Amino acid sequence: MSLARSTPLSGVPIGGSSLLPWHRDAWMRLRQQPALPQSMLVTGPAGSGLSMFAMLVLGARLCAAPGPDGLPCGTCRPCEWRAAGHHPDMLRLGRDVELPSDASAEDVGEKGAKKSERSRGIAVGDVRELIAFMQVNANGGEGRCAILAPADSMNAAASNALLKILEEPPAGAAIVLASAHETRLLPTVRSRCHVIRLPRPTASESTAWLASAGVDRAALALDLAGQAPLAAAELTAEYWDARERLLGFLAADGRERRTGVRDLETVAPQFVQAVLHTWVCDLISSCAAQRVRYHTDRRDALARASAAMSLPALLKFERRLRQAGALADHPLNPKLVVADLLLDYADCRHPS
Repeated sequence: MSLARSTPLSGVPIGGSSLLPWHRDAWMRLRQQPALPQSMLVTGPAGSGLSMFAMLVLGARLCAAPGPDGLPCGTCRPCEWRAAGHHPDMLRLGRDVELPSDASAEDVGEKGAKKSERSRGIAVGDVRELIAFMQVNANGGEGRCAILAPADSMNAAASNALLKILEEPPAGAAIVLASAHETRLLPTVRSRCHVIRLPRPTASESTAWLASAGVDRAALALDLAGQAPLAAAELTAEYWDARERLLGFLAADGRERRTGVRDLETVAPQFVQAVLHTWVCDLISSCAAQRVRYHTDRRDALARASAAMSLPALLKFERRLRQAGALADHPLNPKLVVADLLLDYADCRHPS
């Protein structure tokens, strides 16, 4: 079941400083509303903090002592409950994942979740439990709250089940949907929500925020995450180590690639897929337009490698990588998955 009571987002501060710089204007516009809308849709670029904003809206509503700017204090009992993930009046449906701008919801799962929980999305049974949850009297002074993120992971039956409560929420209740793909939602769902559109952060805003959060190589991390700052902040030391190991292999000539596969079989498949996909996209861009989007610190290596690669073969391989999905859940031996991908990449060279 994808239902979770107020589970906090990974890396999301709960206190009053959690408003992202590029969300301030949207926050002030929302505060100017005569009353908080009961049904809301937060939308905007993936990886820019949609779920964070949605959680902040509901956190401020439940907070016992919001600050002058309307943000939750982070220290009262309701804020502590929310931070611990068990506020009795808040419910969450979905995975609450901040994705890079190029990723699909099916490609990334909630940390620690099982495969079935990551892939199934929000089902009609989840929405029925949400409706039952909303019908119970709130424990605190405000009504009950719910967040659906990503809301576009609802199937048709779940969306239809949600329509009635969106149109006529119980007194005092608030429901927030978060989705980077609002067109995937039913028009009838969108029309019943007050829409809050969040902007795409500028590169300077994103890098400044990442640097203030202690992220090393903030500008490069942002490039590698497809300009999605929340995804950039989640790049782990294991990812950076895997990237260093893989890039030496990917930039090598054909013979060295063949002999180097065995040394990389211990790299986690999800890192292989992530690094390999962005590298291949850069090779395609380099071949077609002499542009590099992701691995901006390796422009020279990409230019040399692209000269030896077959563009049709790269395009075909990139399609395979997009369809690969979550390789960590692959039923085969991870070493075989890694070796298979790397050998297929080596075969993308021009025939000698």
